[in-house]
Amino acid sequence: MRINGLQMLVERAADRVDAPLVQRYRRAITLGALREDVVYVPGTPRPFEHLSFSHFWGPARIGGFVPLWPSARVAADHQFRRALREHERGNAAAGFVALGRTAHLLADMACPVHVHRVVHSAGDGYEWYVEAHVDTLAALAVPEPPRATRASQLIESLARFTHRFPADRTQHPLGRWLIRRGLARSLPQDEIRAAAHQIIPVAIAHMTALLALYARRIAS
Repeated sequence: MRINGLQMLVERAADRVDAPLVQRYRRAITLGALREDVVYVPGTPRPFEHLSFSHFWGPARIGGFVPLWPSARVAADHQFRRALREHERGNAAAGFVALGRTAHLLADMACPVHVHRVVHSAGDGYEWYVEAHVDTLAALAVPEPPRATRASQLIESLARFTHRFPADRTQHPLGRWLIRRGLARSLPQDEIRAAAHQIIPVAIAHMTALLALYARRIAS
């Protein structure tokens, strides 16, 4: 998910969590969510964006974007444990930044391309719809947060919900070439809109559950 969508999910979830530390460090959560999309490869002159092979998971699929790569479920539990360790060491801000990295993984489970493991190097119409309509989507009624004891449970729950909706499989150079020749079509805007209006409220509920879970764990 892109910048506006990430921030909206975190902010709307934080609004629903009655925990002073979550309110104090809500911007650190957003910072961590944004950092999760940036990778520094040793020996290279600059960081890289969107090398997110671990930002994928779907029912009946093994691994992340490629089968042997760690999935979003594995990565979410790893980052959540990292957040708890940082807090235990007295690094509260660093803990919430790591929680933000977990939040990014969860937010990506609200994107059909991430749960269907679809290449979208040319962008994704669904993600851009969310990016352009955050105020409208943020105002939708949100269901009760699900219960969970691990971040990976929330990853799986949201991914299974999002998996009901189709992903656009044309958002890459080959797909664009096929569209130009009338051999494929991208998802219609009305389908994208309908999916976003159903998925995003459920995603906010799951994000609320993630922040509340962390608040309980650091308070215990």
